[in-house]
Amino acid sequence: MSSFGKDIRQKEFTFEEDVCFINHGAHGAVPKRVQEARKIILDEIDSHPEKWYRHTRKKKWIAARNAIANFVNANPEDLVFIENVTTGVNTILRSIRFRPDDIILYTNQSYPGVQKACQATARFSDIRSECLHLEYPVHADEEIVKQYVEYFEKNPNVRLVIIDHIICFSGLKMPVEKLVMLCNEHGILCMIDGAHAAGQVHLDIESLNADFYTGNLYKWLYTPRGCAILHVKRIHHDLIFPVVTSIGYQMSLTDSFINQGTRDDSAYSVVPESIHFHRKIGGFEKLHEYAECILSKVVPMLTSSWKTDVLVMPEDMKAPCISVVRLPELPGYTLPEDEHILRRLFHQRCKEYNVVSSFVVIDSVFYCRLCVNVYNTLEDYCRLDKAILDLVNTSSKNIKSQL
Repeated sequence: MSSFGKDIRQKEFTFEEDVCFINHGAHGAVPKRVQEARKIILDEIDSHPEKWYRHTRKKKWIAARNAIANFVNANPEDLVFIENVTTGVNTILRSIRFRPDDIILYTNQSYPGVQKACQATARFSDIRSECLHLEYPVHADEEIVKQYVEYFEKNPNVRLVIIDHIICFSGLKMPVEKLVMLCNEHGILCMIDGAHAAGQVHLDIESLNADFYTGNLYKWLYTPRGCAILHVKRIHHDLIFPVVTSIGYQMSLTDSFINQGTRDDSAYSVVPESIHFHRKIGGFEKLHEYAECILSKVVPMLTSSWKTDVLVMPEDMKAPCISVVRLPELPGYTLPEDEHILRRLFHQRCKEYNVVSSFVVIDSVFYCRLCVNVYNTLEDYCRLDKAILDLVNTSSKNIKSQL
């Protein structure tokens, strides 16, 4: 296997030349070998579609499902493939038979698509969707658990809680084990949004014991995009059905999710190849080791250069491959009034430097979310630094020229 950094980027990935991708958490990266394995599948489908859809597809689907079940320690019969976490969340929201005045609880840190799905469900189901406000800085996981305890005590009608495993904006690892246990104690259904978990952190879905767990594979496990999982506890199998109802209706959980009409399932079929790549590069140990090495240099460099700081959270609650650094202020612009303008300015300047990054607002403060994967180098983040400093200096000159 190639060494991490430039070497593995050139030999194992197909990125556009001279573009720095430091936002791995958005859309992931598909290694060449996984792309090639998928092309073989697509050729097989096109050479004999009848054979594929009548006979081969289910075998490939089940083989891939068994492979990922082993990787995340889940009973294969409780696990199905879906396109993404948004699909997983909508699947559960549309399947549960809510009662009047039931509450769906999410947080202000939930992915916007998840928040909107909860709001839409409440609108059409005569129930309530409510937002629990999580505040930073976080000093201990008990602070978060306490917020949920207090909310449950005041709101006995909570029916479903959706909890991030890793918060997408900040990289904060939520105390999911404690929160799942808390939900179980209160008789509340619990769904974990693991969009950034599989491939970045070890998963033991069986031991976690949540009612539902959904997670993307394309972000950190190197699968093609449009590949995710949904885990459903056995006692809920008869309750859950796909967003698209087809001939699999009233069949087993497995068959109902396989049989959703003629579609391209090739991303699912190559999951074993993606898992193999993850292990080939050294698995979690080597990925975490490399990310820590990069971030230990990049974060101090950026905070010093920008004269800012990082979002405070306990070390054991930090995602291993994500960090957020506060962006420098641009003279003449304030939050929240100028959020959209600032976002556009940051993205536009990074585009001019061929840098792909992510900018997030947390508690009315703009941060840059840094993601690290095996193909990143220190130079990638140095270019980000130059882009942001250039914008700051340009903005300062523009403001002065108007005085």
